[in-house]
Formats: sequence, structure tokens, C-alpha cells
Amino acid sequence: MIAIALVTAPAASAQGRDSVTTTDAAATVTLKGIVRNPDGEALSGVEVTVDSTWSDVTNTAGEFTIAGVRPGIVELTARRVGYTPISTQVQADAGLIVQLAIKLVPAANELETVVVEGKRLNRTLVDNGFYQREKLGMGSFMNPEYLSQHRTGIASLLRMTPSIQMTRTRRGAELALGRNGNRLCLMSIYIDGIYFRAAGDMGVDDAINRDDLLAMEVYPRATQVPQKYLGSGNFNFDCGAILIWTKPFVPKKKK
Repeated sequence: MIAIALVTAPAASAQGRDSVTTTDAAATVTLKGIVRNPDGEALSGVEVTVDSTWSDVTNTAGEFTIAGVRPGIVELTARRVGYTPISTQVQADAGLIVQLAIKLVPAANELETVVVEGKRLNRTLVDNGFYQREKLGMGSFMNPEYLSQHRTGIASLLRMTPSIQMTRTRRGAELALGRNGNRLCLMSIYIDGIYFRAAGDMGVDDAINRDDLLAMEVYPRATQVPQKYLGSGNFNFDCGAILIWTKPFVPKKKK
């Protein structure tokens, strides 16, 4: 089943009590919420889009925030690889914060592996082109077998990748830097093919839960990045990209 719970609350105003000036917050709507799977667990890496204009990707706590939305009836869509996407209309009145609780259900189960040229490969990675890109040898590839042997966090995995340099924000979050010539700059992050807009605000370990990580591709330079992942709204795309692929949902066995 698809569940969306809705709660509205007044948005906080930055103006004084006696001011009559209309603030941006009062003229627009903020949508906030959390996305969970059928077991009630938070889902990271879910793209939540409003009217195909505003969007966010859920963090490791399954949370998203979309501010500056025009008031009225808006179309909200949530999607993640391995799950059935949902779309619904939401009444968004000016000056309100709309709280949403969204549940995504997994798509129809398929065999986890397929045999290609005599090799047993992960179906998800076959479908998204991971193995084809790996053959080209343009970046660093971490497949499920590699990740099962290296159980460290994403930041630690990136530190072991050639040409990648890690830095920390004031809050201690770790960011990945690629190179453009001799210049270091922030790398793009894509989760299941969707551009992760919060990459500059959150650390790489906050992008998804480590247990959800299926595979990862790292392209330290723009010349290595597949054309499909260049120019997707990220002004730092020329500094390389990190492609993160997540595991399909597996329901827990009932006791």
C-alpha cells in the first residue's frame, strides 16, 4: 500500500510582530517529510519532486525538505530504483510547512543475479550499465564482491581511491574532491542515477546508509565521467562524479 500522511503548520516568519511586510516564506510553501519502506525503515536516496521543478533527495534518515514551492495544488512524486514510484496531489497553502509521511513499496521481485557470458552478475548493475562502464576502465569500480570485503564507510572507501582527496566541513562531515587540472573542487554525487543536490552540505557518509550500498563508481576527473552524468544541473560537474548504486529492498522475514 501507498501511505501519505499530511500535516500543515504555519511557517516561521523572520519579520517582527508589528511588520506588515510579506516575507518569501509567507508567499511560498515548504514541504518536509520522511520516506520509509514497508518495514518502517527510513529510505535514503529517494528523489522527491514537486511539479517537476523543485526536488530533493532523502538523507540517511529518510528526510527531505523542499522550500520555495508556489502555493496551490501541486503534484508530488517520489521514486527510487527497486521501488514502485508514487505520484499524488497535495494542497499547499501559502505560508505553511507541509509535513509528509511517505511509504514506498518494492517493485515486483526479479532474480537478483543473471548469467551473462558465463558469469553470474547482479541484475541491478546489468540494467544500469555498471558492468559495461567497468569494461571501459575510465574510473574506479567497487562491485558487490569488493564491498563485501571492505566494510568501511563510504568516506574510507573514497580515501583508498586514486586521485581523490577528502576534506571536512566545520561540522566534521567529509566531502570528496576531484581535480580539474591542478585545481581541487567538489565532486558530484548521483544516487541510483539521480543527482544528489545536497552533496555540498552533507558528508559522503550521510548520502545513504552503508548497508544500502550495492556498488559504486568513482570518476575523479570530468574527462572520465560518462556523458549521461555530465551537466545535470551541477555547476561542479567538471570535477568528477561519484555514482552510488543501492540494494533492492528485501522484506524482513516474519518470526
